[in-house]
Amino acid sequence: MTHTVNEILERFTTFDGRLTEVVGLLAWRFENQSLEHAVWAERTERSKLWLEVDEETPVLDAELLTRWDGKRVIVTGVLRGPDPKFGGCGHFSLWPAELLVRSIRRE
Repeated sequence: MTHTVNEILERFTTFDGRLTEVVGLLAWRFENQSLEHAVWAERTERSKLWLEVDEETPVLDAELLTRWDGKRVIVTGVLRGPDPKFGGCGHFSLWPAELLVRSIRRE
């Protein structure tokens, strides 16, 4: 089942550490690789997830993802909360949580 960014954040403890699918708008720019809640009227400052990659993430086509910037995508990944020392995820700890990416596809 696919969830929105806001659904994931509202029920964070249900999804923490689990592989899940999240739909949203892709941001794939310098110092901003994230997924944002797609419905503008429902957005808050925290309606976003940092997209983290590691050695288990399949190779991502950065050129393709740059073209998808601002488009609706579905990201499959493992949801994780921030390191308590930083209070947030991603660049400058600006994101409330992160998805450890396993795949990204257009909706």
